[in-house]
Amino acid sequence: PLGVGAGSIAMLSVLAESELQRIVRENSRALKNYNIEAPSLLKSVALARRAGYASTRVQGVDGVIAIGVPIRDPDGVPIAAASMAALAKRMTRGRQLELKDILAGEASSLTERLRGTIE
Repeated sequence: PLGVGAGSIAMLSVLAESELQRIVRENSRALKNYNIEAPSLLKSVALARRAGYASTRVQGVDGVIAIGVPIRDPDGVPIAAASMAALAKRMTRGRQLELKDILAGEASSLTERLRGTIE
């Protein structure tokens, strides 16, 4: 469900607050299967909003961090995400910022390629 993983947190981070709250509320039961509670998810989304990308530890895989950025349609609606994961020791804050810029550039390119193909 939306809210599990860096990519979906990135998608949630660009939604309007009312839409975010609705999705979190509707997914709350499913999120509990991943040991995710609404307050911690909302905190992760707030951090992603401030940083411009989501960063999270990968559930079920010790020592791995993932980052993600939203991919938007030409109207700005999030339709997918680009994410990557690496060992935490390699995913320093500086490296996350470098990789975020690469992912964001690719996400922007995809949005541009969609122009004229979505009606």
